[in-house]
Amino acid sequence: MSKIITLGNELLKQKSEVVSLFDKSISEYTDLMFEMMAQYNGIGLASVQLGDLRQIFVVNVPKDKPRIF
Repeated sequence: MSKIITLGNELLKQKSEVVSLFDKSISEYTDLMFEMMAQYNGIGLASVQLGDLRQIFVVNVPKDKPRIF
């Protein structure tokens, strides 16, 4: 299991890149993000928390459908 980057890590202060095209590679990456989020019992995860400086955020709120931002 990969580690999730948490508060205090300098990477979290860096500017992430805008994602302008949601292609197959992004779709596969968000699947990985949902898996990681579930492993940590989370409800939301930003790609920067995995060391990826792209503006991607996934959220899974109980009784709602999973969402990608």
